[in-house]
Amino acid sequence: MAGARVLVIDDDRAVADLLFTVLGEAGFEVELAPDGYSGVAAATRSLPDVILLDMQMPAGGGETVLARLQNNERTKAVPVFLCTSLTEAEVRARVPKDMPFAGLFFKPLDLKAVVAKVSETAAKK
Repeated sequence: MAGARVLVIDDDRAVADLLFTVLGEAGFEVELAPDGYSGVAAATRSLPDVILLDMQMPAGGGETVLARLQNNERTKAVPVFLCTSLTEAEVRARVPKDMPFAGLFFKPLDLKAVVAKVSETAAKK
């Protein structure tokens, strides 16, 4: 869905810049946040259509950020995709079952799959 807003929360600048470029070229409005704290603030302020959240960041990983987003009335309905180099089993062990997320993208990222899934998810909003 062209024009949909995507928030990328990732401390790896190279990954964030790559997603910014690829998603921007696909027609999305992309905002970057380099850590969980600024990511939650950005999500609360701008209410994106989709969030791409890195699982492994300093000062609280993705599961901490996911919990904050889901406990926030303004952001709890925003679909969040977790981006990770962890295995699916490791992610499931770290993220409680009562904290659902929209899906997983494994690093290195399949950019075509990211664009397709973000497009599909944003179109449902």
